[in-house]
Amino acid sequence: MNHLAFRIAMFLIFLYLAAIAAAGFWMHPRYPDAYQTFKDMIPVLIAIAAAALTGCVQRRISFLTEVRKLYGQSSMDSA
Repeated sequence: MNHLAFRIAMFLIFLYLAAIAAAGFWMHPRYPDAYQTFKDMIPVLIAIAAAALTGCVQRRISFLTEVRKLYGQSSMDSA
């Protein structure tokens, strides 16, 4: 996962969390019963974002490791 794709993924995760917060603020005065259910589901919704973030970070670390290996091989070939 290159730098741009990583930034886009981070932005989308932030947008997802902001949408969850906005939905909570919107639902609270209008639909108290639905808000109670929504409030109970917040840990699950946050866990989805955490899993996506973990996957993105793991892909980014794997990408950087492979790039470093490739760079090391090309440095040895030119020497």
